[in-house]
Amino acid sequence: MDHPNHVTVPIVPLRGGVVFPSVTTTISIGRRRSLAAAQAAVEQGGELLILVQYNAEVELPKKEDLVPIGILATVRDVLRTPHMGVQMLVELHRRVQFVGLETAEPFLTGQYSELTDANEGENSPIITEAIAYLEQYADALGEANQQVMATTRSKTSAGELADYIAGLLNLPFET
Repeated sequence: MDHPNHVTVPIVPLRGGVVFPSVTTTISIGRRRSLAAAQAAVEQGGELLILVQYNAEVELPKKEDLVPIGILATVRDVLRTPHMGVQMLVELHRRVQFVGLETAEPFLTGQYSELTDANEGENSPIITEAIAYLEQYADALGEANQQVMATTRSKTSAGELADYIAGLLNLPFET
C-alpha cells in the first residue's frame, strides 16, 4: 500500500531510550530483528527509521506500540564488541512522521512521510540565551567541553539547538 509521499525503510524500535536529530552516536542492538534491520540498511544505502516504543517489555511492537514521530538515520556501521554486544553507528538526521508497519520478518519495515519544518522566524535571542545557560550549567559542573560548546555555538535554529542540548542531558526515559 505505497503512497506517493510515503517512503518504506527498515525500522529499529528503541527500548528505554530517546535519540535526537543532528547527532552521530552508537545504539545498542539486542533483538534479532533489529540487527537484521541495521544490516539491511547498510546493504541498501544506510537509511533506517528509529522509533521509540512505549513499553520496553513488548518484543514485537505493533504500530500502536511505537511513538508516531521517529528519527530518520543513516547506519554507518554495525559493530560487534566483546563487552558491549552489537552496536550500530548511526547519523541521526531529522524527524519524520511514522505512517505504519509493513512487514515483521525478517525485520520490521514501515513507511514514513516527511514533516514540514515549523517557521521559526527570528530566534537569535533565544539561541544566544540558551547557549549562555548551557555555558553556566557546564561551568557549574566543571565540565565545560570545548568541542561541545563549539558545536553548540554552530547551531543556527532554535529547534536544532534544543535537540542538541536535549541529547547532551543524560536524563532517564519515561513514557
